Amino acid sequence: MTGGPTVRAPSAPEERRNRAPWLLNARFLLLIGLGYMYLCFVVCIALGLTLIHPFFWGITIPGLLLLVRSVHLRIRCPEGPKLTREEAPELYCEVEGLATRLNLPRFHETQLVLEFNCGVMQIPLFGLIGWHRSYLQIGFPMLLATSPEQFRAILAHEFFHVFGGHGRLRNWTARVLNTWREILHRINTTNPRGDFLLSGFARWYVPRLERADSALSHRGEHGADAFAAAHTSAEAAAAALVGITLKSRYVRLAFWPKYWQAARTIAEPPEDVYGQMAALLKEPFQREWSKKTIEWVMKTAVDESASHPGLASRLRALGQEPVLPPAIETSAAEFFFGASYPARVKEVTGRWQDLVRPGWQEAHQSYANAVADLENLEKAMAQKSPTPVDLLSHAILVGIVRDEEEAAELYKPLLDAHGKDSAVLFHAGRNLLQRGDSSGQEMIERAMRMDEEWVPKGCAAICCYLESVCEMERMAPFAARLRRREQFVAEAEAQLGHAGKDAILLPHDIEPEGVAKLTAVLAAFSQVGRAYLVCRRLPGLPNRKYYYVCVDWKALAIVTNSNKLLAQIAASVSFAGERAWFFWIDGDWRFRERLKKVQGSLVYKRPFFASLRGQRPGRGAATPASAERRKA
Repeated sequence: MTGGPTVRAPSAPEERRNRAPWLLNARFLLLIGLGYMYLCFVVCIALGLTLIHPFFWGITIPGLLLLVRSVHLRIRCPEGPKLTREEAPELYCEVEGLATRLNLPRFHETQLVLEFNCGVMQIPLFGLIGWHRSYLQIGFPMLLATSPEQFRAILAHEFFHVFGGHGRLRNWTARVLNTWREILHRINTTNPRGDFLLSGFARWYVPRLERADSALSHRGEHGADAFAAAHTSAEAAAAALVGITLKSRYVRLAFWPKYWQAARTIAEPPEDVYGQMAALLKEPFQREWSKKTIEWVMKTAVDESASHPGLASRLRALGQEPVLPPAIETSAAEFFFGASYPARVKEVTGRWQDLVRPGWQEAHQSYANAVADLENLEKAMAQKSPTPVDLLSHAILVGIVRDEEEAAELYKPLLDAHGKDSAVLFHAGRNLLQRGDSSGQEMIERAMRMDEEWVPKGCAAICCYLESVCEMERMAPFAARLRRREQFVAEAEAQLGHAGKDAILLPHDIEPEGVAKLTAVLAAFSQVGRAYLVCRRLPGLPNRKYYYVCVDWKALAIVTNSNKLLAQIAASVSFAGERAWFFWIDGDWRFRERLKKVQGSLVYKRPFFASLRGQRPGRGAATPASAERRKA
């Protein structure tokens, strides 16, 4: 790129990986061996304690069950329509010809997918024994965005992951890493007895294994790039990397949002979407936008935990400078599909329509509901003096249904009268950003300082605006703040899976109609004896409400699978969008006493005689047979 960015100097982690690859292998193997050794140690300790005295069974058996459930993981086969030789003879000849020239193994199945990506997966059919089955997934948008020579470089890149043993090693890594992630997830969410045998080591081990796995992945990607450059050309491999980086970002930021705007007026997804995408991706993009985007990507340092190295690192390894992609005369899709290209476009478009139709129709219905809500609100405002909430709702609906410029005039009096309200500041600031006014960023930041609940939406709105004006270097603090907030919420909500001694249980505020629906659902399950409903709030999340429905099975009831029964109850209950957790008390009298102390917590109690007989009447209801006996 003439006058463009220079390739960023390698970072310290990259220098360490490039300087001593054998150290990376040794470190990785030592970490894997350490994990297996610790698992064997835990099993031996647990079995030894189990044999010593039955007192330890309540500690060791739950820990062993946790370990067995976490280890029993499978890598699922990729789902997608198989691309046959009859449908794409030229593409099949290219794939098999490349495998023959390079003396590489064939793929067992080739799939044409909708994602802007191209990848290979190797699935072990017999678990740890092996016998892998290789899948090549080709994204149709990537075929539209590349030239034939660039796509050959992409194919060679993917072949390396099979030929170099990288795929099988990554599968082994993924199985080990996923096992330990599952162990850590179960410890954090269920807090089982005996977790002390695994919790401390898992929290120390998983981050280190993730970093080693990321370093191994980076080395594999550099090897695949070098392999592609050796068997096509370094220029083609670099052009494919730069073009895919630009075009995938443009499709995500500009192309798809434009099409989804049509959901307001069109009830069904359009039929020309991939034809329009093909025409767009063949043409060169706006030079100024492309140059700023590449400059930002080249300057951005990739986190060590990322699965792929950064663009600057990959271009530097190839010895190439970033060059803006020119227009494509014949795309890889047109070249390899030949006469069947129109049929492939139609077939892919039909699959896309089937995939997005539910969401498309939901967006269309949501817009229709907004139109109706706006009409009803304006009629109500004409009859009585509107409240501040009505005025804010009116401005939001006008921005959705009519125009953001018209909504901006409605936000001005709201800011004058209620400029210290976080909701007013957020929506007014977002309106300014959507109209291209950077002063909205300061309003959204004020709203986030006043109420942390606006952080996810506020950071997303600011990042979207900065990306649209090619100021991506200013996105980093907001993206980091968003990650911190999401991590804090996830860690806080992980406590909801178990109500410990420190959990603060409060009276619920569910409307009587919601309680009545819950009671009706519980009455339909004959095993339920009592049920308690309480509210719990978490530190740092004062505006979020979480509800516990705690079930106590009836006397003399035989419940073989409590978790399955609770799942059936939960599937039948809803609190108008509120989040609820279902527990069974399981003879925990201390927890039951805590529930009883909460005012209004007992929402259902089955009659005593009905509980013993196993009947299923409602609360206090009498059956016709019992009424006849009383009359007699």
